[in-house]
Amino acid sequence: MTMNTKNTATQTTEIAIADTSGGLTVFQRAELWIRGAARAQYEDESGMSTIEYALGCVAAAALGALLYTVVTSDAVESALSGIFERALSEGK
Repeated sequence: MTMNTKNTATQTTEIAIADTSGGLTVFQRAELWIRGAARAQYEDESGMSTIEYALGCVAAAALGALLYTVVTSDAVESALSGIFERALSEGK
């Protein structure tokens, strides 16, 4: 295997083309390795979406309970009643 070493870019290209073990260039093997590593990283978290969904439901229920408590308090209820009564009485 003879290589032309005129400049670094040419040398890198020739090394990638010359290294065909298994029919793949260095760049193709690197791409496959990166894709495999990325896929392996996310395969271990298959149950995470269920846990996140459950925590989201609990948080939404807690927020709903808090909002219900605030809205049904005497101060907020009287303020909202006043607003609705004024709005409905102006229409007459």
